[in-house]
Amino acid sequence: MPPLSVAALGWVLVVLGVEPNGGGWDVGVDAAGWALVAGGWHRLEPVEPAYVPARAAALAGAAAALLRLPDAPEQLRTVVYLASLLLVVLCLALGASALLASARCGGSALVSGQASFLRWAGLGLLVVECGAALALPFAPSLAGLVVSAAQVGLALATWFALVQLFSARRTWAKPAATG
Repeated sequence: MPPLSVAALGWVLVVLGVEPNGGGWDVGVDAAGWALVAGGWHRLEPVEPAYVPARAAALAGAAAALLRLPDAPEQLRTVVYLASLLLVVLCLALGASALLASARCGGSALVSGQASFLRWAGLGLLVVECGAALALPFAPSLAGLVVSAAQVGLALATWFALVQLFSARRTWAKPAATG
């Protein structure tokens, strides 16, 4: 399976597994999704070095998913859930940036445009989520903004999964065959 197909499948699982009060099943789905994303991007590191930080962020997402186990204290689960939402958007921005670089080298204007939009949208959402999350202790009413930004982030992650799937079989999105 092409690396971007693996990563796209991982993104689908991440979107399905990000539940604030999910049980072991949701945590497992989320962690497996992040592992697939990291694995797919790891295979693309020789093609585009920008996948290195993206993969590191995906591995952090897997670790955060495992910290959301149901037997953890409520406050820890809340903080880790917020961190998980931030990691979704951070990985979206980093992954889209890496895909953008690959697509530009490969001459794909369509994928370049989609990846550029997703990168900037992800960075914008990251700023909104971070600002609202940091202000939550002082303005609890901002919780709605965090939730709304997270929902937009998950929608963008789904879009990103589709862009990766569309790009998976392109020659510029595959590691060179080793002989």
